[in-house]
Amino acid sequence: MNYLTNFLILILQIIMINSSSIEGFNPIPDGNGVLNEKYSHYKNDENNLYFIFLNFRHGARAPLYLKQNNTDMLGGKWPIKGEITNLGRRQQYEIGLKNRKRYSYFISEEYDPKEIKIYSTNYNRSITSAECQLLGLYNNISYFDLNFSDFNNSKNNDIDIDDISSIIPPIKLFEENQNNNNIHINEYKYEKIFRNHFDCPYLKEQFHKNWNKSNKIIDTLIDDFNTEFYDILMKEYKHINKKLKTVKGFDKFCDVYLSVYYDQNHNHILDKITKHGKNITKIVEICKDYLFNHFIYIRNNGYAKDNAIISQTPILKKILDYMEVRADQNNNFASEYTEPKFVLYSGDDSTLFEIQKILKECFNIEFEYTDFSATQLIELRKYNDIYYIEVYYNDRLKMNITYEEFKNRISNILMKERDIYKICYKKKEEFYLTFKILLMSFVIIILLTSVIILILKINKEKYFNVNNQTIIQMF
Repeated sequence: MNYLTNFLILILQIIMINSSSIEGFNPIPDGNGVLNEKYSHYKNDENNLYFIFLNFRHGARAPLYLKQNNTDMLGGKWPIKGEITNLGRRQQYEIGLKNRKRYSYFISEEYDPKEIKIYSTNYNRSITSAECQLLGLYNNISYFDLNFSDFNNSKNNDIDIDDISSIIPPIKLFEENQNNNNIHINEYKYEKIFRNHFDCPYLKEQFHKNWNKSNKIIDTLIDDFNTEFYDILMKEYKHINKKLKTVKGFDKFCDVYLSVYYDQNHNHILDKITKHGKNITKIVEICKDYLFNHFIYIRNNGYAKDNAIISQTPILKKILDYMEVRADQNNNFASEYTEPKFVLYSGDDSTLFEIQKILKECFNIEFEYTDFSATQLIELRKYNDIYYIEVYYNDRLKMNITYEEFKNRISNILMKERDIYKICYKKKEEFYLTFKILLMSFVIIILLTSVIILILKINKEKYFNVNNQTIIQMF
């Protein structure tokens, strides 16, 4: 009976452990790294927060695929392709307002470059998104060629968010500093991060090679979509891409469609679909399903891991360095730290996916679709004497884990510069090696030929000398 009781207790414990695996709280087999859900900051004192890393996708934007006259395939006219829209600015501004309330106890009310660091991919839509978020986050942000006092007054009077485009032009973010001669000079407040897979020959080649690949899931999704919508789209939109049934054509269509759907100045263009009794939001869900699968199944192949690590190693190394300072229990900084406690990283869907890919490799956190203004949040907190990390996707808690375990796993997957170079320039190195071998072979052949010619020449001279000597002796 005792054996049966113990067996039932063991089974019950296993069930309880498995049930705790919801939302990323999976026990890690090789250690006690993962903490229990009760350590979530929602159930703890606010004073246990030490560092914040917020990676987010830019706000809603214009399509990336436009014709020469800036017209999309549905007939919409845009100022500039890929530029952030009024909605996109508003989305980012509201994220800033939300985080102002969420972290009011942690960050200063006014912008302080000592406590916050801003990074951005080198696209205007990403840079502008960071600017808009800062406007919601702080009260003293000023812009080049922008009357700050007017904005400050409007902000205090609860401005109409829909009019925010008149306050936030697509400009660079500056702060004024004085040099030794008391001359004001403008300096960027953020660092630009370039997309590394465009700078890496190997990744660039693989990126374009894999972009238009398809699989059964995507093929079925596109076929079902075209069965229902293709004839309507071809009939109602003269600019529609006739290659809509291909992966490349459908990818362009979804890029345009989502931009049009989310922009109040263009979404009336979709009325042509509704008159056929079709639900335009259904197409939104289909496109999101396609894009999600495209990232997961197409860009999750052999090169995707290298792509993610190479692209995100620079920023993640910085984050780990910042965390190390904040979690240093032996420091004497008290409230003064040499590194920021809040880092913003403004990127795009690929940027978020690449960091998700790294988290998936390290901790088996599942992927999520990265919509406009999607966020990924990593917080460093402390419970009693234990530092730990909490990871959120769009404000949903996905995982908490001890800081040491997080640091070790992330550090182990990141690459050193020499390893990145070997991957990026592998083919180039192979080319140079082949070239060197051919060149050396050519030189050796030339040398051997020269030696043979020299030997033949010497033998020939000896032959003639011998013959001449023989002739002389005969006479």
